[in-house]
Amino acid sequence: MGKSYLGQPEYDEFFAELNKRKAVVFLHPVRPNAEGLAEYDFPTGIVELTTDTTRAITNMFYHGYPERYPVIRFLISHAGGTLPMVIYRIRNMAKKPEIAKRLPKGVDHYLRQMYFDLAQASVPLIQRALEDIADPQKILFGSDYPFSQVGEKVIDDVMQGIESFEGYDERRRDMIFRENALGLFPRFATAR
Repeated sequence: MGKSYLGQPEYDEFFAELNKRKAVVFLHPVRPNAEGLAEYDFPTGIVELTTDTTRAITNMFYHGYPERYPVIRFLISHAGGTLPMVIYRIRNMAKKPEIAKRLPKGVDHYLRQMYFDLAQASVPLIQRALEDIADPQKILFGSDYPFSQVGEKVIDDVMQGIESFEGYDERRRDMIFRENALGLFPRFATAR
């Protein structure tokens, strides 16, 4: 959203309208402008995309979006980016009195209201971490296709990761592949 992250006051009117409409908002990162950043040889998407997602979520929490716009259903790509790895810091941020009053139910409550997809994130380490912060009924299949640089292989990779994760039984896999998405978009329940 330009040079600002979600959560900034200039977006309040827009998100108030989304809340009124009970919108589903898909949060996907963008490659940041390289201006002012140190250069490196590997592709920016490897680290910057997942970090971009975490920056946006943290800023939304800092400004109290989950409490102020409780009807919006946020769908977060890539299992929340680096969120599971920095959750300790976000929880501590929310202990500051001025932020705690914006998040009166606590960080974990608001995280469990969000949906997370497993696009390019279906490896055991990430899946186990996501199990600690997300509601199991709000974890969804996601692929990043057609935007992934590996093309259709990304679909196979995500599916294989979900199928082979020892933390999911057949019921949980059905939830991730279909049922949880139908909870978010019930009008598609009749489609097969």
